[in-house]
Amino acid sequence: MTSVLMCPDGKTIEAEAAHGTVTRHYREHQKGNPTSTNPVASIFAWSRGLDHRGKLDSNDALRK
Repeated sequence: MTSVLMCPDGKTIEAEAAHGTVTRHYREHQKGNPTSTNPVASIFAWSRGLDHRGKLDSNDALRK
């Protein structure tokens, strides 16, 4: 699951793994604690960003 925030102009978005998962795990890593982050959520967040870039550029190949 991801979270996507969009600016009112519709050009700028922020897509991230939901619930601060990566941030929380990174903070635990900094403390020296073992962590295990599911990469699927991060990959999905990146794909949302790429899809939006494709939409802005009218790049159908990028959106696939």
